[in-house]
Amino acid sequence: MAKAKEVATASQADAIAKTVSDYFDQVGSKDEVYSTADGNVFENFGFAQNHATTLEDKNVTPHTKATAIEVIDEEEVKE
Repeated sequence: MAKAKEVATASQADAIAKTVSDYFDQVGSKDEVYSTADGNVFENFGFAQNHATTLEDKNVTPHTKATAIEVIDEEEVKE
């Protein structure tokens, strides 16, 4: 029984991650947003916290915009 809940939780986490990523793509000026367990995304921590009080899972998760990582070719490193 716990396995089904873990799968649902992982699926929910993936959905929230996609929502947050899409949000950052659409609203380029924000470097941090907050999500609630039901998948809502907020720019303001207080709004997220207020919304979370209406949910069974009252956690608010901060998300920061990922920074670019320079990929270096293995051959360049050897030189």
